[in-house]
Amino acid sequence: GENRNIIEVETVAKEWRIRLGDKVVGVRNNNFAPGAGAVATGTASPDVRRVQIGEDN
Repeated sequence: GENRNIIEVETVAKEWRIRLGDKVVGVRNNNFAPGAGAVATGTASPDVRRVQIGEDN
C-alpha cells in the first residue's frame, strides 16, 4: 500500500508468519480445512452473498 502496510496473498494457509526486520507476527486461520472445498457463494461464509457491481470496487 501507499504506506507499505498492506500485504496481499493469493492463497489460504493454516498459518502465516510475517517478518519485518527482527519483528515477527503470526496470523493463524483456525478454520483452515483444505479438504472442505470452496464455498459456493464465493466468500468466506455460506451466509454471505457476493455481489459484483462494477470494475471500480
